Amino acid sequence: MITSWIFLVTLTWICGDSKIRLFQDQITLTRRSDRTAHISCKVSGIPLQNAIVHWYQLKEGEPLKRILYGSSKTNKQDKPNPRLETEEREDGIFYLIINNVVTSDEATYFCACWDPTMSQSHKGAV
Repeated sequence: MITSWIFLVTLTWICGDSKIRLFQDQITLTRRSDRTAHISCKVSGIPLQNAIVHWYQLKEGEPLKRILYGSSKTNKQDKPNPRLETEEREDGIFYLIINNVVTSDEATYFCACWDPTMSQSHKGAV
């Protein structure tokens, strides 16, 4: 029986004056191979219809890598991986879902959030 470890870091981020807050309450998560892992990220301080949540993976000895981003309505991936998805299941709680966990999923996972209306409101003529 192979057990894959998925390490998480508890984070609370406040992004500038926007007051976007992110909180990951799971410190560690262990799943057996071929099982599904759900990693949560609580988003507050932003209208949820505007929230775009990014998921990052950090493996030992490698640079931080964005693996997935999306909103409550969409999923997008930098390099498509059918085992990964994100969704909002409860009010303001977004999940990174890793289906069919494998040993190479062992890593630290981070969430980040982007409010596209913030950048749009500051655009002007140059």
